[in-house]
Amino acid sequence: MVTGRFSIYQAPQYRIIWLAGVHPIVIRCSKMSHNTQPYTAGLKAQPPDYAFETRGYEQFQMIYVMNGILFFETGGSVKALKPHGVLLLRAGSVFRLHTETGGYDGVYFMSHERNPLMSGDSLVVPATAEMRILGRLMYREAKTPGHGSRAIMAGLGEALAWLALRQTEKPDPTENYGRACAERARAALDMAVYSGQGAREILSGHDLSYRQLSRYFAAAFRVSPKKYQLQARLREAEQLLRSTNLSITAIAYELGFSSSQHFATQFTAFTGKAPTSYRNTAGENENTVLLKRTSQDIRKLKGLLHKPGRKPVTLETMHKAVLLRGGGKV
Repeated sequence: MVTGRFSIYQAPQYRIIWLAGVHPIVIRCSKMSHNTQPYTAGLKAQPPDYAFETRGYEQFQMIYVMNGILFFETGGSVKALKPHGVLLLRAGSVFRLHTETGGYDGVYFMSHERNPLMSGDSLVVPATAEMRILGRLMYREAKTPGHGSRAIMAGLGEALAWLALRQTEKPDPTENYGRACAERARAALDMAVYSGQGAREILSGHDLSYRQLSRYFAAAFRVSPKKYQLQARLREAEQLLRSTNLSITAIAYELGFSSSQHFATQFTAFTGKAPTSYRNTAGENENTVLLKRTSQDIRKLKGLLHKPGRKPVTLETMHKAVLLRGGGKV
């Protein structure tokens, strides 16, 4: 979905939001049922002399003030949120909100996810340049909605909330420096599976040299950045083969392979199946795969289960046991 200064790419595992002139924001999606609405986003406004107080907030909410002033009180301290002020209200926190003569309006993002960063003390965080862009885009979209507005608001709100939450993270003095560098490098490679760039180019913005970063990466994940990047592309190819009708050639070029033949060779080595074969069998459920493998597995199990004095185990009785275990009928 593309609109104005930003675009959103949605996949089953993650959502990527691009803002013009800034780095992409990648959000990994939670595994929730289609009937569950994990978050909402929209306009937020309160009139003059509004007041709200809680001794244990039950959810997570981010409020971005666009006009007026919202007062936030916690622990005996009162802060005034003026335009472009960002307030993180976290689950389990104690606070009081109020307005005076003018009230306020803005946008909000509310989540019911169980994430450690969304619980704890509520606080005000400064709005970065990227956060201001997202806040203005949310406000404009909420004021002039159109097709897809709900998805746009949710995506922008989630990105804005996570950029704010990042500012609340405290460095862990016990964290291994090399491991931390490797984790950041892995995140950069994961975000760039569709970029067509090589691992060295993707990691060129890091403070360390590629050689030093590769040493940290190999120590943390027992694989080189180049090899990890290939695996990340192939994992994404698996998902595309399962969930889309894109041709093998289209998938190969989307993921930066030089040719469909090169992609097929790498994919077969990685999964044990050619891309077409993988796609044709991707719809099989776990029970089907299990039942197809029972005969070879049973022969191995018979040697373990047959003991002196015990009734012999037959293929028939083992098939029945496996069928019942898998929810089938005998």
